[in-house]
Amino acid sequence: MPRKPVTWWLAVWLALQAAPAAAAVHYWQGLGSLVLPGLGQAAQGRYGPAAVHGGLWLGTGLGAAALARRDDYMDANQRSSEGDRILYYNRTTYYGDLLSTVSFDTQLFSAYDAFYAGEAQSAGELMAAPFRPTYLRRTTWIPLLVRGALIFDDGENDWAIVTDDSIGPWEIGAANAVRYESVAVGEEAFFRGVANRQLTRAWGTVVGVAASSVLFGLAHSGRGGSADVAGAAAYGAYLGTLHVRNDYDLGEGVAIHFWWNVLTAVDYLRNGEDRKDAVFPIATIRGRF
Repeated sequence: MPRKPVTWWLAVWLALQAAPAAAAVHYWQGLGSLVLPGLGQAAQGRYGPAAVHGGLWLGTGLGAAALARRDDYMDANQRSSEGDRILYYNRTTYYGDLLSTVSFDTQLFSAYDAFYAGEAQSAGELMAAPFRPTYLRRTTWIPLLVRGALIFDDGENDWAIVTDDSIGPWEIGAANAVRYESVAVGEEAFFRGVANRQLTRAWGTVVGVAASSVLFGLAHSGRGGSADVAGAAAYGAYLGTLHVRNDYDLGEGVAIHFWWNVLTAVDYLRNGEDRKDAVFPIATIRGRF
C-alpha cells in the first residue's frame, strides 16, 4: 500500500470521530500512537508496550532513512515503470522499502492497541493467524485459490519484479514473509479493528462496512503494482463483511491479507523471471532524505 502523508492519516482518524464510539475506547491516546507509536501506551501506564512500539518504529524508520541515503537507492520514480508495469529492485532499495513498511505499519498497529488500551487482539495473536488452521479452514481458501490461479496466467500486461545481481527473487520471497506480516497486521488492525468496528457498531453493518471500505480504498493509488482505489475498496468490503460476521475477530482477515499479498508477490517475481530482458535503470548519485 502506498504510504500517504501523515496529514492524510490524521484526517482519517479525525473522520472516525464523526461516528459515536460504540464501546469504551481511548480516542486521543490512539491518535497519539498513530503520530508517535508508544505515546498512547505510555499515557495509559503501559510502558513495556510503549517501549516496544516506539523502539520498533524508530529503529526501522532510521534504518530505512539510512538506506535511502545510499547512492544506489532508487526512489519511487526510478523503481516503478508504470507504462511497462515493472518494479525494479536492488538490495538497498528492497530492504529500505521493507524497513519503511514495517515502520509505518507499526504506527497503524500502535494506534489500534492504544485505542482499546491493550484490550484488543495482540500482535502475536494476529501474526500467527495466517498459519492457524482455525482461520484457514474458513473462507480464506476461496480468494486465495483465485489469486493463486492467476500466477499461471501469462498476461503480458501483468506487473513484474525485475532485480539486478545484488538480490535474487528467492531472497525477496523469503523477506516478503516479514514485510507482508507487517502489512496484514497493521492494515487489518487499523482499517478493520478500528475503522470497521467503530463505524459498523455506530451506523450498522451496511453503512459501516461501506464507509470503512471507502477509507481503505482511498489509501491506495494503483501505482507501483498496488491495488487501485476501486479494487481496494471492493476488497475492503469483503474483509469488512468477514470481520463483522466473525464477531470482530481480525484473524481471518489477517490470514487472507497476508497470503493474498504473498501470492501477488510470487506472481510478480515469476513474471520478472520471464522479463529479465527489461533494462535495469541506473540509480543516480545524490544526497537526500
